[in-house]
Amino acid sequence: METYFGYIETVQDALLVFESCRLGQLPRVHRRLNERERRWLRSGSVYVWDEEESDVRRWTDGRLWSPSRIRGRFLVYRELSCRRTEAMERLLFKPRGLIKRTIAIETSSGRRLHLISYFSESDLASGALPRPRFDPRLQQVQIPREIYPELQQMTQGSDATHHSLQSQSQSYAP
Repeated sequence: METYFGYIETVQDALLVFESCRLGQLPRVHRRLNERERRWLRSGSVYVWDEEESDVRRWTDGRLWSPSRIRGRFLVYRELSCRRTEAMERLLFKPRGLIKRTIAIETSSGRRLHLISYFSESDLASGALPRPRFDPRLQQVQIPREIYPELQQMTQGSDATHHSLQSQSQSYAP
C-alpha cells in the first residue's frame, strides 16, 4: 500500500510523487491503514492521499510522535519512546526511531493532497533511500504549473536547502 519507497528531501521530490500519482504511475492511498499495514511502516515508506477521494483528513499510524517542527514547507516529527507526562522535562525519542515528514498541497481544482514520509537517521546518513528526482522511473515526469498553483511559492526559498538531522534533533527540546 506504500505509494513510494525513498526519501522526500525537497518540495520538488514531493511534487514529482504527487504528479506521478495523478498520472497513475504511483498508487495513492484510498483509506486508512489497518493494523497489519501500520506494522509494515518502515524507513523509506511514503504515502500520498487525496482528502476527498479517501475521506481521510488526518493520518493515523498508531505511533507516538513529538510535536511538529517546521522545516521549509514540511512538518517534521520524531518518534517517541513513551507519552510525555508533566513530570518529564524532555521528550524521550525512541532509539533508532523513525522521523516523519509531511506536506500538503491544494491543486487548481481544489483537491487537497497529502504526503507522509518516514525515514531513519541511519538510512538518511548512509544514502540508502532514493530521492524521487533521481529515480529513473520518474525522470520523464513534468510538473504542470497550472495544476499546482502553489508551485511557484513552494519551490522558491530555502526548502531545497537540506537541513541536517543534527540541527533538527537539537531543536526538539521542549
